[in-house]
Amino acid sequence: MSLKVNFAGVPDQKKFEPVPAGVYTLLLDNFTEGEVGQGENEGQPMFKLTWEVQSEETDLQGRKVFDNLVIVKNSLWRLKAMLKAFGYDIDDSEDAEDIDFEFDELLGRELQARLSVSAQSKNKKTGDVYPPKNKIAKFIIPGEDDE
Repeated sequence: MSLKVNFAGVPDQKKFEPVPAGVYTLLLDNFTEGEVGQGENEGQPMFKLTWEVQSEETDLQGRKVFDNLVIVKNSLWRLKAMLKAFGYDIDDSEDAEDIDFEFDELLGRELQARLSVSAQSKNKKTGDVYPPKNKIAKFIIPGEDDE
């Protein structure tokens, strides 16, 4: 297939830079369900979440933040915090009952979160170098301190 394209006025590819660390409103833009591929949680359920930054600053508006949510006992605190940040009333008493929700219900909804920027990393097995990236350091629960 042959293309005839005019690139007049088309900017060059931008260098990727993570969103600066700070508190942002994030909109849950997409998710995919899968499982952990390797390591101690291999085979466990995982959700890959795509968040969109909602910001007054035009250079940040619409930027994407990617996060993984592994569903294992020692990391359920992250799911709990995320749901509480979305406004869910979570009963965590000894006699609490299961809550039932669908990730589809969360699409397009917003919450507040503190983003951090992780340092460049290197895969010990392959030697691949990964650039700095955003991480959700904390989901901000309405009415609680952001410390």
